[in-house]
Amino acid sequence: RVAPPAAPSCCCAEKPVATVDRRDLVRFKGGLQDFHATYEVWDELGHGAYGTVDRARHKASGILRAVKHVKHVHLQSTKWEHLQPEVEALADLDHPSIVRLVEYYDTGEDLFLVEELCAGGTLE
Repeated sequence: RVAPPAAPSCCCAEKPVATVDRRDLVRFKGGLQDFHATYEVWDELGHGAYGTVDRARHKASGILRAVKHVKHVHLQSTKWEHLQPEVEALADLDHPSIVRLVEYYDTGEDLFLVEELCAGGTLE
């Protein structure tokens, strides 16, 4: 893990410079090596019953993301084959009140859901 740099002075610093059509985003199903080749994991933002959420930086663009790391074993009776269509549907959602799922990586044992990073704390 790498220590994160100082927080930017405004949230606009985390937004991409160029706009991207969401239909052009890749729903990549690579392995752990592919994930680590694309993202640099910085620090843990939280954890729960199903896994952890880390802050990560996309190496090519520098954009900060939240990455939910879930072990398949924690999915219990729900098989990934049943969840995958829902994950794909979430990736198509684009609404200001919904955290965007950018892409995911499935290693067979672990699932990495790469999401938009929302700064500012929890909703509690």
